Amino acid sequence: MTTFSGDPGWREVGHAELARRLAPQLDPPGWVVAGNYFATTEPRVWPRATHLVVLDLPYPLMLWRTLRRTLHRGLSGQPCCNGNVESIWRLFHRDGVLRYLTRTWRKRHARYATLPYEPALAHTRVLHLRSTAAVRALLADPANALKARAESPATAR
Repeated sequence: MTTFSGDPGWREVGHAELARRLAPQLDPPGWVVAGNYFATTEPRVWPRATHLVVLDLPYPLMLWRTLRRTLHRGLSGQPCCNGNVESIWRLFHRDGVLRYLTRTWRKRHARYATLPYEPALAHTRVLHLRSTAAVRALLADPANALKARAESPATAR
């Protein structure tokens, strides 16, 4: 969703424009949406979703991966999205990705824990993955991981 949520120069487009850009992507069957833009996804994506995979990894791991990825992009000049290029000085900027992660992780972590019980997702299989081992298991054998999760009401519905 990052591809649709921003323009060059790190300018956010807002939820109405994001919804407009996302709509054609949801028309064909078999779509996948990656991102946590709840204000846009709840009303537009959730009603049509059959599965929701929630990656709720531990904060230290997220911090390490974010730092490593941002440093790599900043040093290499590799574009991130929409022609935007990371820079080292933005790493600790108040609007930078590290401070964003630190500022929002706890709230998102708490919200993710409620998603399997969300009435708006009653028709959706919610997989709440909390570890890299769970992610690897899903990627290695999706059908088996979905079946195992379906049999465990504590982890999926």
